[in-house]
Amino acid sequence: MTDYIYLTREQKLMAEQAVSLDDLHMKLFRLGHNPEIEPELFNKMKKAYQFRSLIRVKLQKGEY
Repeated sequence: MTDYIYLTREQKLMAEQAVSLDDLHMKLFRLGHNPEIEPELFNKMKKAYQFRSLIRVKLQKGEY
């Protein structure tokens, strides 16, 4: 069974457009995220960057 990575649309775009892991981390920093406070977000985004084919969009309220 495949373990998909569920992200918001914004997170999906960020992971797909990053040119390196450092670039991805810088984008997260610019949005105010801190790896010491939110390590699960950074780990999830790192995995999404490395395995882009497993990304699925988790729809937010009001999206379809």
